[in-house]
Amino acid sequence: MASGNSSAMNMGHSNSMSMNMGHSSTTAMNMGHMSMSAGVSLTYGIVILAVCVAVVLHSLFTLLRKRNQLGHLSGHNTFRHSVPMTLGMISTMTAGSVIGGMMETQLSTAYIIGFAVGVVLGLLIGLPFKEMAILDGMVAGVMGGLMGIMLGDMVPQTGLYAVTTCMAALLAVTWIVLLRRIHVHQLAHSTNTQNIPG
Repeated sequence: MASGNSSAMNMGHSNSMSMNMGHSSTTAMNMGHMSMSAGVSLTYGIVILAVCVAVVLHSLFTLLRKRNQLGHLSGHNTFRHSVPMTLGMISTMTAGSVIGGMMETQLSTAYIIGFAVGVVLGLLIGLPFKEMAILDGMVAGVMGGLMGIMLGDMVPQTGLYAVTTCMAALLAVTWIVLLRRIHVHQLAHSTNTQNIPG
């Protein structure tokens, strides 16, 4: 009887050790997963967000100032829909990916913030065009914000730095290209107006 009880105790002890080892392995895997999860530093996040806000505000003031000339652009209807959608999507996706990386442990809050940022930035970009362009900007902004949060949570830290930097650069290049188009057509319209006999 004593031998049987001793064997049972040893088996129970072995099972307990196996469970503890399994639990330790699971904990180690979770720690490894956490160390590979997305995340960006606060300073980097603030810089990227500042770039996004600066581009959006510059585009807002520029488009408001040149709103009268926008009607003379060839394909104006296409232009007034493409600008809010393009800038709205890329700016909010960039901001959202940074927010997702900074708030990786509070995803529910991050998604709400991403939604709100998408609405606000999309609204600001669409304001100079009014009508449906505002709705285009807001919808594109919300999509970009939520996709950015998802991207910021999924991409490992090193990759996230590279992705957000490239997206911020793409945002700046996109606005420069759109701004150049506005200036070129504005110059052409001014030349044509001067050539019209009085």
